[in-house]
Amino acid sequence: PESCDKPYFVFAPILALTLAILPFAFIPAAPGFSPVKSPLSLLGVLAVASAMPLAVLLMGWSSGNKFAIQGAVREAFMTVAYEAVVFISALAMGIAYGTLDLEEAVLRQHLPGVLLNPVSAFVFFVGMVISSGKLPFDIVEGEQEIVAGPYVEYSGIIFGIGMGLAYLKLYAFSLLFSLLYLAGWEPLPAPLYNLYPALGGVLLFAKAYLVMLFVVFLRSVYGRYRLDQALRAGWRVYFPLALLSVLVSVVVRVVGYA
Repeated sequence: PESCDKPYFVFAPILALTLAILPFAFIPAAPGFSPVKSPLSLLGVLAVASAMPLAVLLMGWSSGNKFAIQGAVREAFMTVAYEAVVFISALAMGIAYGTLDLEEAVLRQHLPGVLLNPVSAFVFFVGMVISSGKLPFDIVEGEQEIVAGPYVEYSGIIFGIGMGLAYLKLYAFSLLFSLLYLAGWEPLPAPLYNLYPALGGVLLFAKAYLVMLFVVFLRSVYGRYRLDQALRAGWRVYFPLALLSVLVSVVVRVVGYA
């Protein structure tokens, strides 16, 4: 478009796609199969995922279109309201397991995290759906209101990249949810791991796939929230619940893992 800032208009989708793919570098696919082995892999996933909204903001701002800018501002509002919720609820599980290494967290789940700290599981799931922009929280795009939000001026493969960002982020968060709350590749017996190491990855993928199916199912159940409703829920409901999940994890750590 003639009104856009062309270098940033072209660069922003590339940056967004790169930031959407990078979290997978820190996510273990199976025991011993981590692209980047780190004792802080949970922080790595969260840090890279939290940077992606900056690229979406750049996409909307560089488009020079009022609908795109409005979508970018919505992205900023939603990010401020819910990234903290996702971070706190995920780090609460790090407290419960006593580690920020995702592979080690799976090994320490004597009881699946969803049973160990259901408050954290619920809050993280809601924050995951909102951060990935899926219904009923696809407020940033809001087709009936602002056409396609930050992506309205894009076309062709770049528009496809913009639409695919949400699914990449959802898949990364679904894998993270499976690792933290569904015991990852457990409970396959150790001898099977030794014979068929890929089985752990297949089981982890199956769990993440079921989580994504449930998120997609929400499309047929709920209507879209208004921006003010989503922001009010983030600060008044989910943020206090995220703090409560930390308290639950501290109690679990003291009582159950001492």
